[in-house]
Amino acid sequence: MTACPRDPLSTFFWWLLRLGLLGLGWVLVLGQWSDPVRMGLDLFRGAGSLAGSLPFFVAMPICAWLLVRRPEWLKRAAAALPQLSPRSLFVLALGLRLVWILVADLELRSDYAHYWRLTRDFAEDPATLTDRPGMWPPRGTQVFLGSFVALFGPHVFVAQAALAVVGALHVPAVIRLTRNLGGSARACALAGLAMALWPDHVLYANLVAGDLLFSGLVLGGAALLTSPGGLGLSFAAGLLLGLAQWVRSTSPLFWIAGALYLWRTPNLERRAPRGLAFTAGLLLGLTPVVSLNLYSLDRLSIVPAYMGGWSLLVGTDLPSHGTEVDGLFPVRDARLALEPERPGEPLAVRQDRVARTMGVERLKANPVAFAGDVLHRKVAIVWGVPAWLGPAYAGSRLEPIGIYAWYVLGGLHRLVVLIVAWVLIRRARRPRWDALSIYVVVGCLTAIAHALLEAQSRYTLMLRPLYAICVGLWLTNLAADLRVREDPAQAA
Repeated sequence: MTACPRDPLSTFFWWLLRLGLLGLGWVLVLGQWSDPVRMGLDLFRGAGSLAGSLPFFVAMPICAWLLVRRPEWLKRAAAALPQLSPRSLFVLALGLRLVWILVADLELRSDYAHYWRLTRDFAEDPATLTDRPGMWPPRGTQVFLGSFVALFGPHVFVAQAALAVVGALHVPAVIRLTRNLGGSARACALAGLAMALWPDHVLYANLVAGDLLFSGLVLGGAALLTSPGGLGLSFAAGLLLGLAQWVRSTSPLFWIAGALYLWRTPNLERRAPRGLAFTAGLLLGLTPVVSLNLYSLDRLSIVPAYMGGWSLLVGTDLPSHGTEVDGLFPVRDARLALEPERPGEPLAVRQDRVARTMGVERLKANPVAFAGDVLHRKVAIVWGVPAWLGPAYAGSRLEPIGIYAWYVLGGLHRLVVLIVAWVLIRRARRPRWDALSIYVVVGCLTAIAHALLEAQSRYTLMLRPLYAICVGLWLTNLAADLRVREDPAQAA
């Protein structure tokens, strides 16, 4: 175990990171074994749960048998990994996503159809950016995808292809982040391969929304911030993390994690100048959000869409375990009609304020039941299953088999996430502030935030790079351990 530092401040942050690694690891474990009520995935009830759990119970003994009785396959695979270049992995990732988009031929529905309408409207008339000021969704995705649609034509495939490229760009960013951790060539290649093949990450490419774009921006920021180099990299990292705020309002979690990395990482060269460059880039990246709010709302604010209060209201709905949305609109609107208007307060801000008040009232009314619901239900909804894939296949050519694929992926997700949890908990024996600590801090803050706020499994999609890196580190370390066990002299 790494020795605990002696000075009080370093000791505090050493223990903070250690508790973060342990906490996030156990949240992942708890998420797999709690009671996921959605989609019939409860482990012990229903035919759906059997289908979802079967891959887990089949894969576990097979993997154990292969590792104990046939370890040579892992060693051969590990030896071949360095032959996978970042370019070939990027092409693989992009090809998979484009093939999925073309084969599925999805008809967008619900929120994703709304995103597409906004994207198309912006491509036709950029002035629509100021319509419905402060309302959901944040306008960054609309601007990004609308720019491609304006260039290449009003076809939904254009927006989907742009998201496929963003998803594929996760691969070189994950490889760089793994390399910044000191990972071997094998670990980097395996992490990149895991990112290229991660199922829900691939399938989300045909959904016109901000999930992949936000994940790409924050991953790029983390990879650049932890890379050795000049101040330009730190500035670019801050710029990407600032622009991410225009896509989703949870980007401040990465600002906090990035600041802690710059402050606490030992032996970091040019710490103060890099911090200033990071801050300058962050402020520049926030310029679009601030400018739009000043123009359309006459408010100095970095909030891309006033939805925090609504998310709290949804998150405190005990009957639905933080997932009910449509049924709460009439409840909020009835309360809104009774609230007096404040002079100069925009409608979006007023709606958010009323929803937040209602959410706090619900939380205070029954805190014990709410805490039980978080531990028993919400943690499984957010952490126990892949990002909900229903919108990715509903209305597509593959809709008849989509639910079965969901169950299979749910079982495999449990297996892989338990590996990630094992890596994080084991790493708590030697906590250190490094590139991985950024995602660990964000994961812990996300767990705390969505214990209170709305529960959706897609909110952890931005953490898939962390999962891929942990898988790469675990399997390559396991292969090394097997070599040492069989031939210590050769390993030395």
